Amino acid sequence: MGAAASTCNLAANFRVHFRLVDRIPTMRFHICLLIELLAVQGLQFPRVTVPRSRSAVLCASPAEAAKPAEAEVAATAGRDGVVVATNELLMKARDSKTVLKVVAEGGSTLNGINIATAMHCLAKINKRNRVGRDALLRDRGYTSLIDSVVAQASELSPRATADVLWSCATLQDFPPQLLMPVLTSVAGHLDKEAFAPRHLASVVWSLARLTTKPTRLLERIEEQAIPRLDGMNDQNIANLLWGFAKLNYKPSKLLPAASEALLKPGMVERAKHVEVSDLAFAFGELGAPGDYDALMLALSERVAPGSDALDRFTSRQLVKLIAAFAKLEAAAQLPSGRLETWVEAVRVGHGQTSLMARDQRTLEEALGKLDIDASWIKEFEMIGTWSALAAGGKAKRREYTDDELRAVFDAIDADGSGDIDLGELKVAINKMSADGGEATDADVKNMLNFGDTDGDAQVSFDEFRQIMNGAVAKGKRVMIA
Repeated sequence: MGAAASTCNLAANFRVHFRLVDRIPTMRFHICLLIELLAVQGLQFPRVTVPRSRSAVLCASPAEAAKPAEAEVAATAGRDGVVVATNELLMKARDSKTVLKVVAEGGSTLNGINIATAMHCLAKINKRNRVGRDALLRDRGYTSLIDSVVAQASELSPRATADVLWSCATLQDFPPQLLMPVLTSVAGHLDKEAFAPRHLASVVWSLARLTTKPTRLLERIEEQAIPRLDGMNDQNIANLLWGFAKLNYKPSKLLPAASEALLKPGMVERAKHVEVSDLAFAFGELGAPGDYDALMLALSERVAPGSDALDRFTSRQLVKLIAAFAKLEAAAQLPSGRLETWVEAVRVGHGQTSLMARDQRTLEEALGKLDIDASWIKEFEMIGTWSALAAGGKAKRREYTDDELRAVFDAIDADGSGDIDLGELKVAINKMSADGGEATDADVKNMLNFGDTDGDAQVSFDEFRQIMNGAVAKGKRVMIA
């Protein structure tokens, strides 16, 4: 049987399996591996159209937004004015309907540049608009655009390929029928070493956001990125290494070279808070203790106490920074008081808005390694939950073990009596205040009223556990005078 026939049969057999890809993300790895093995034999894949998943998961705002390929459009101006005119219309569009209308009217006249630009515009318009994004992914016009990407994937330029991947990552939608054509396009451009330095970074960042790990392609990207680091800025390197770290791929040869590039004058100094956090995370995940102390110290200078930059860092970004120093055992290199300032900033932020559970676990583990008290993390979260529920609001709930509940309860019960009284609760609440202000007696009494089910003006451990488990019965609450 010929190679083409074999490939057609293989693609046909995969139609059923592709329907499972969105439900089982780990299957992407096996499909990526298959693509790489068959690509070695020079086989090409026919178009495979399958029902698309309608699920859409929100993602954080991307670290770098790839811009439409204006230069590529200009290059076509001499031979195809329609391409230029279409791209101008797409880039002027301010909503998804307008973009999809331009695409529909363009029909078969659209080329790969137009299609990549349309994808980019849709991603840019909807990256912070959940309702708009969900509506877009249900739109037949978007489905047709995806079909166009599949049909022209082999004609996409390096930049257009990177743009399509970035757009899918930003929309958090990687339809199964796009997987093989787009990764095959990536492989082809790597064969020709055609990707610009920043597009290599964009590809890795996008694959990480899409939880897609084609290991052989990552190896080749690492190889090609090393001699092109001089063509990358701090943002490109941050995106590249962050992507490798999220995919749990260790670029052993790239890391030392990237560290050297980042330590050149002006690189770290102009890094924004996002890049500093992502670089710290990447080296913390991929590096080894003692190997990157100089770089970590340079990154810490961007978060020095008293600097304007410190105020721009979110609690989550500071948690990443603290965790990286803990993993790399580099905290001893920090100037006195710097680590404590970061921890205090996170403490204040956590008192105002609770950290996500994952970040809490990361911070607790890091502070444990650094021999710093971490008991306040769960204490602040539980008091915040208690306060929100007592005020009649909603609070994010998560399961706590009895040991976790007991540790926080005992921390609030300062006199060890076995009950939390008005004074003890007030002290615990005041510890969360960012400006040193005190909670009013009325607020504290309201919290006790919420949890006190037996009328003794105190909250026992069993009552505390009921609060955290959402089991406090409204009819049994007793008002404290």
